[in-house]
Amino acid sequence: GNFPTEVGNLNYLSFSRVNGNGFTGPVPTELGRLGQLSELWYHENVFTGTLPSELGRLYRLQDFRIWGNKLTGTIPDELWNMSKLKRFSVREMAISGTLSTLV
Repeated sequence: GNFPTEVGNLNYLSFSRVNGNGFTGPVPTELGRLGQLSELWYHENVFTGTLPSELGRLYRLQDFRIWGNKLTGTIPDELWNMSKLKRFSVREMAISGTLSTLV
């Protein structure tokens, strides 16, 4: 089923690892409210749609794994605001476009 949007209310969550759980539907925009998040592992699910630009608010994020889903579109420019990002894995999806020169 869909990933619960209520996750956006977990203000002190520092990592979220839900890889390989069969979640479907869009990646919740509410994740952008998780300002303490340093790891976001959402790979090997069945998320659809595009990467939400709200994820660009995750300034503390260091490890973002979203590969192996059914996401499409381009990587939003806002994601390059994540200046602490060390790992960004988007393979095995229909993501297109070019990486920012800020990478």
